[in-house]
Amino acid sequence: MNVTYSGFQMHNAVSDHIYRPSGLKHYLFVLTLSPMVFTFEDGHQETSEKGSCILFPPTVYQDYRGKEDFFNSFVEFQTDQVIEETYAIPCNQLFQPKNIQQINKLIQKINHESLLPQRHTEELIAAYMTNLLVLLERNFEESIPQPQNEHYQLFQAMRLKMLVNCEQQWDFYQFSRELSIGKSQFYKLYQQFFHTTPKEDLLQARFQKFFYLRSNETLTIREAAFQSGFQNINHFNRLFAKRYGCAPSKYQQEQSAGLIGKNAEKSPTNS
Repeated sequence: MNVTYSGFQMHNAVSDHIYRPSGLKHYLFVLTLSPMVFTFEDGHQETSEKGSCILFPPTVYQDYRGKEDFFNSFVEFQTDQVIEETYAIPCNQLFQPKNIQQINKLIQKINHESLLPQRHTEELIAAYMTNLLVLLERNFEESIPQPQNEHYQLFQAMRLKMLVNCEQQWDFYQFSRELSIGKSQFYKLYQQFFHTTPKEDLLQARFQKFFYLRSNETLTIREAAFQSGFQNINHFNRLFAKRYGCAPSKYQQEQSAGLIGKNAEKSPTNS
């Protein structure tokens, strides 16, 4: 991902007007810092509020001007990715993200790094751009139905507590009672919010902790498994073989030799 041009808190003349009927060769992201009037190719106009954003894809019609003032931050960038397919961000459409200051701060970092390049500037700018796009997606994402938003923060806090302390034994039925919802609704909402099941989420966290602990060679497989939350070594071995295609000891030997095969690389399955 390469930034070709950027501007941070650009304050232009009141009469300034951007008109590019053929657009640009690259993507253009604009954060408006004052109300602006956007005219789209079909002729309709929209007035943006302060803090509105728009992402123009390459070669798309651009026509915008300040309503009373022209004040914005922007990034023009090129990438091999199709941004609208990789990230859930609308293109050629105004939207209002929540974290305006954070977004503008990222644009400032991109702009400063572009103006004052140092070693690894390209890598750092690419990281900032990825951060910006992920932040925009999370701001815009509307996959969670409005009536269920009241549960989302509670689920998120509960999920974080569970994954941070994955070695503990968790009772999902107790979670549902604490949230004052039925067990079936708990599982349904968890899947909807996080696109996985609580059991699979916990299992993945435990395996990650197991691999981290096994990097310390003073711990045996049994000890690392137990400290990761697996209470029965035979059950752990079965789960491990199902997920990674071999026994834990063989997996480590092949990994050390750089021989991990396709079975070990396959996507985890629900257990």
